Amino acid sequence: MSEHLPTTNTPSSGNQPDKAEKKVMRGSIALSLFVHGLILLLIGSIIVVPGVVKEMNHITAVPPPPADVPPPPPAMDIPPDINQEDPGGSPITDVQDKPAADSSTEASVDALTLVNPANSGPSLNAMPGASTVSLDAFAGGKGGSGGGTGTGIGKGTGTRTFFGSHENNSDGLEGRLYDLMRAKSGTPSDVAGDVGKHLKLLNKFLSTGFPDNYFSNYYSPSTRIYAPQIMIPLTPAVDGPKAFGVTNVQGIQWVIVYKGKFTVPDSGTFRFVAFGDNHIDVAIDKKHVLESSIYNGTLSSRDPAQKDYYNYSFKVNPAIKAGDNLHNGVFVGQFRCGLWIDLVAGRTYDIRILIGQCLHPTCGFWLLVQQKDHVYALTPEGSPILPLFKISNIQMPPLDIGIPPYDKNMNLGWKSVKSSP
Repeated sequence: MSEHLPTTNTPSSGNQPDKAEKKVMRGSIALSLFVHGLILLLIGSIIVVPGVVKEMNHITAVPPPPADVPPPPPAMDIPPDINQEDPGGSPITDVQDKPAADSSTEASVDALTLVNPANSGPSLNAMPGASTVSLDAFAGGKGGSGGGTGTGIGKGTGTRTFFGSHENNSDGLEGRLYDLMRAKSGTPSDVAGDVGKHLKLLNKFLSTGFPDNYFSNYYSPSTRIYAPQIMIPLTPAVDGPKAFGVTNVQGIQWVIVYKGKFTVPDSGTFRFVAFGDNHIDVAIDKKHVLESSIYNGTLSSRDPAQKDYYNYSFKVNPAIKAGDNLHNGVFVGQFRCGLWIDLVAGRTYDIRILIGQCLHPTCGFWLLVQQKDHVYALTPEGSPILPLFKISNIQMPPLDIGIPPYDKNMNLGWKSVKSSP
């Protein structure tokens, strides 16, 4: 047997490249790849990068949203200054001869400091059960649309004094001031400084049925006040004109005439009981039924069978000086009783009340009602403790001092009849 050995097929040297040629070929391929890569890189930088830059040029910066800051409050109608000259605590309104208040936004912000909402707690208006708070409620001179209960002047609840409220309300008694020191023109009047002429002027008014426009020749401001009652503690007499906004008081010689209409729930026989310094007078349906004055009065038709006065004593503000009526801070006075009058349930009655002061530094007016044959509790002096005359619920300053003993729990139920607009 023959033995066959494997053979190796080696290519001939004419068909295979040598080592040098292979090295050159590999270098050419690498160079080609490098050049092509470089070309692609350059093309991308020319085409892609400018496009991106171009698109970036269209991007607009958006500022952050503004902080939620509340707008500044509106300029408030700053009221005139309140001049507390009354040592008895009666609010006194001083509305003339004062510089105009700064109603700018800055002044408003000073009156009501605003805080940064981001640093504040829950809003007052957001609290459960809270109602919206109006800026007008903080302005003393403007009660707004009923939202305020302060003592500012003007519309709304307005300024409240013992003489009456500035709230424009046809309910209750409407009061008008007449300055008897000045004629309508502003010059001194024909009764200025003369007690005799002053009383003669009043007596004619009282005896002729409290006629309208009787005092039209004397200075009277346009302001009106509204009251549910006549219960005015001893107070400086200049407070009367000041309640109407009159600060340039020429002298202490004035009257206030109140007018109103009312009904009673039950028929009966009644009389008014009052003290007036200097004087208080009442007319029902233009009939003079009560006079109480430190001067000798003209009403002489009292029932002789009835005691025509009661004695009352009570503490007053010790800062008030009221002459002989005060003894160690206690007021001692005779409250005059008026005529007995029959009032019928459901009928409307016209009532007119005059209070006035003549050349005295202090004044005070108290008006009570007594029903005939009704049994009342008695004071230590033996006088009946009577209810107030009151015909509406117009808000007044609290009665705390300088008030005679009266029955706080007894409500006669007399109701004001609103006047036609």
